[in-house]
Amino acid sequence: MARRLSEIIRELGKKGGASVYGQAAAKALELMAKELEDIDSNEFLRRLETYGSELIESQPCMASMINAVEYILNPVRQLVSRGGELSACKRLVLERASEYIKNSENAVKKIARFGANLIRDGDTILTHSYSSTVLQILRSVKRSGKHVEIIVTESRPKLEGRELASELLKEKIPITLIIDAAICTVIDKVDKVLVGADSVLADGSIINKVGTFPIALAARLNSIPFIVAAESSKFNPFSLEGKSMEIKMGEPEELIDREMFKNSNLFKIWNPIFEVVPSDYITLFVTDLGVLPPQAAIVEFKSIIHGNFRQGSFR
Repeated sequence: MARRLSEIIRELGKKGGASVYGQAAAKALELMAKELEDIDSNEFLRRLETYGSELIESQPCMASMINAVEYILNPVRQLVSRGGELSACKRLVLERASEYIKNSENAVKKIARFGANLIRDGDTILTHSYSSTVLQILRSVKRSGKHVEIIVTESRPKLEGRELASELLKEKIPITLIIDAAICTVIDKVDKVLVGADSVLADGSIINKVGTFPIALAARLNSIPFIVAAESSKFNPFSLEGKSMEIKMGEPEELIDREMFKNSNLFKIWNPIFEVVPSDYITLFVTDLGVLPPQAAIVEFKSIIHGNFRQGSFR
């Protein structure tokens, strides 16, 4: 059961980005809760916590998954500590999962509206990788009647940028697809950079698809606003505890046929999936709480984290 749900989450994430990972994690916990029978509430919680930890460990850079798991399980912990029965614990999981998904969807709608207000008619926007939140902003821009052009990087090696370009073409938005290495050749045509985030850290930096930082550097050198679209569930609570973020590595086969070099001790492959963009390179965050500079966004995100979860609840 757990393995099947984890595979579903990975497939959903490929199609929707970090926000969808959080929603999928909530749905996975809901489905698992429905499956668990003939156990007491303590064992119910233990199994859900084990599975929740596995979900988080499978995508450690996806803050939305951490927050989805804790949003659901923290009140269940409290209920179990008060002697709550299995049926009540199940109902609570289902309620919290549904609430998390609804809140996430509403957050993206707000960000789409706020983000669209930042885009002017005639703007050329550069974006990177696949962000469902960025996609919703650009759809909102289109519906508002503004005419914009979008430059999308391929986002190698998994080519998430091609997926975004395909979605934008369905909206009849003009697209230029470029190779990642061509950033500096097009940056002088760009009015704004708009990207998503997989995690927002306590110092205001973000974790996003590798290749995001070079774009931020190019934007800084050319005085171009670098805007990050991120719902409040993207704030990574582990960073509050000073924990370092594990950057996952992609498979070597994504870059090259390893058979070509299988007998060589001199050949290595370095294929990080994510990287950190320091807050100094971020102009604005577009969030469900409004449009905020990095440090103001962090203050707001921290208040939400402390409000939703008891101290020390993160695993």
